[in-house]
Amino acid sequence: MKKLLLLGALFLAAGSTLRAQTFTTASGYLPAQALFSVPESFTISGLSTNSAGDIFYLATGPFDIFSDTRLMKRTASSNFLDEIPLFSDGLGFGGNFVRVLGSTVYFATYASNDIQAIGVNGGMPTAIGQPVGAYDLAFSGGAGFLSRNPSGFPAPPNTVVSRFDLTTGDLDTIIDTEGDYSGPVAFTADGRLLYGATGVAGTNGDGIYAFSAAQVAGATGSPDPALTLAQGTLVVVNSGNTYLAYVDDQHLYSALSVGGSPATITRYNLSDASSEAVGQTGNPDFFLSGLTSSGSDLLAVVTADYFNGPSTVFRVTPAPEPSAALLCVAGIGCLLSRRARQKCASV
Repeated sequence: MKKLLLLGALFLAAGSTLRAQTFTTASGYLPAQALFSVPESFTISGLSTNSAGDIFYLATGPFDIFSDTRLMKRTASSNFLDEIPLFSDGLGFGGNFVRVLGSTVYFATYASNDIQAIGVNGGMPTAIGQPVGAYDLAFSGGAGFLSRNPSGFPAPPNTVVSRFDLTTGDLDTIIDTEGDYSGPVAFTADGRLLYGATGVAGTNGDGIYAFSAAQVAGATGSPDPALTLAQGTLVVVNSGNTYLAYVDDQHLYSALSVGGSPATITRYNLSDASSEAVGQTGNPDFFLSGLTSSGSDLLAVVTADYFNGPSTVFRVTPAPEPSAALLCVAGIGCLLSRRARQKCASV
């Protein structure tokens, strides 16, 4: 569903002249660092990292009879130069998500609805299930929590968040958005489930909602009823969430791509709902097709064209705070300068 929404929003830009992807950071962040790009005619959809800092992504292209969607790995130890293929589905309809838990990569491609698992170093993938409309996946307590549109397309939007058994593929609906389109999910350190509503075309929900660990546990199992957005806590008032990347309770990032305007990333503080701009794409035709965290850094995919690519992965790093020692040196420098001026004035 997400891919079709992005395609519709960005359709007018599909035939645009391709330019180098750029991402301009706001005050408080170092200049974005381009880590790598995929070839022209390929696009990245889905992005994740492991504890070693390796990057996993789905690359699709070209959009013709030879198209293919591939799960790829770039190693941090090679400075992301080594590109290792882990899986290929032979179909070029794009990917839905990539998520890493421990030594396992979970991913879904748009063509089959399959959610599959494979080792971080490759091997034979295992098909876990085929839930319709899989969009995003987050982990908590050894289980997956899947944002999906069970009615499929072109039925009216009806996103639910379901507990997804990573072994059996069993689904248990936890949240029923009652009409939102594919919203991203994440978990906080204290077990709160975050859902980023899209509010697309006036659909139900606007903002980022939090559900406590107790609420999630209470909605788990049958016949426990699903929660609604109204039963969650509206922690952020915004619109159009497409990706979330959680670092800690002071750093929740949300990506927004709207056709005709630069795609943006905003950082939210969950404790007081304050926000700050992180940056935006350098061209209004470009859009964000992946977002994840790596330590304190943010990784974002900027794509030039839905059909023709290419895509570039950028690292965005908060500017370091001045250290106490540096502030002390600066203070001594100011004091010496002041005394020098006073001495000159008395001569």
